[in-house]
Amino acid sequence: MFLTVFLLGSFLLNYSISESEDLIGNLILCFERATDFLENASERSNVDAVIGFQFLQDQATETLKKWSVKPELHSQYLQLKNLITRLKSVIKRTSFYLQEDDPEYYKGFKKLLVEGFWTPPHSWNETDAALVQTFTGNLACYPISISDQCLKFILGTWEENGEPCTINDICRIVFRLGCSGYALSHQLFYIIIAERNRCIDKVATTFDVKIQEYKKIFCSTMMAENKKIADNEFPDNSHDIFAENIMFCGMAGYSDFYNLAWLQRILTWQDPVTGCFGKRVMYKLPKSTEQVNQQHPRRVKRRERRLKDGCLFHMTSVVIGALGGFLNVL
Repeated sequence: MFLTVFLLGSFLLNYSISESEDLIGNLILCFERATDFLENASERSNVDAVIGFQFLQDQATETLKKWSVKPELHSQYLQLKNLITRLKSVIKRTSFYLQEDDPEYYKGFKKLLVEGFWTPPHSWNETDAALVQTFTGNLACYPISISDQCLKFILGTWEENGEPCTINDICRIVFRLGCSGYALSHQLFYIIIAERNRCIDKVATTFDVKIQEYKKIFCSTMMAENKKIADNEFPDNSHDIFAENIMFCGMAGYSDFYNLAWLQRILTWQDPVTGCFGKRVMYKLPKSTEQVNQQHPRRVKRRERRLKDGCLFHMTSVVIGALGGFLNVL
């Protein structure tokens, strides 16, 4: 069943005006602190980290349009307008360092940092528990190397003067069922990028798939994963995938990921001093990640990197992206 965007604010109906304004204020404060973090760490950032902030900027820009006709949110409107100005400046500065540090990887994914690429969806759907897939146990269900390659085919950055919307048979794996975790979220990510780059009709025809059905299957399974995490009281090492699922499925148009209780819990994860997320996550980064860091100290390809103060770049990015989606539906 499709929903209108106006119904998405229904989870605030039990809140007073002052409580709703407090929630919005807490979100904006969270964004301001996170922007401080990115600004202070811009020379050590990576492309994947900045994507979440560009996502936030695009969500905030759409939100600003809606708030412009709401006089009761005038002060929040001004705060958000200032935040967007700051985000543009910080993202531009950080992108300069990204291009200098690793021009090849930046060239491959710079389209994801273009203003307006992450404009919010205008129609909404809900997940269906009957469509949840069982994990097959295949840990190499959708390898990161193939994920990167397939995204570049869609973006047209797989070679110099590459053709956008290139469809390679290796990318048929995107529609493999039974994946979980990051493999599953990256399958959905491919579909989202294909939609945003106006390649989705070609993808559907080439692979003979019904895109909306796969989106619903993927997000229904990701919803089941998030509910399991919530039922287990949000273990620290699950925060990253929990937020990534909200960010991606929210962008795919699934409104039930914008759960008020989840929003309130996520806001408690931010470090109030640095503005980042992940300082209390104690898992050890994979050796492969450490090796990549030695070669390219400032970035990790779609993998995590911890700063000396304990901040995690990727986690901060996906949490900020997820919260940007919440902002747009309040």
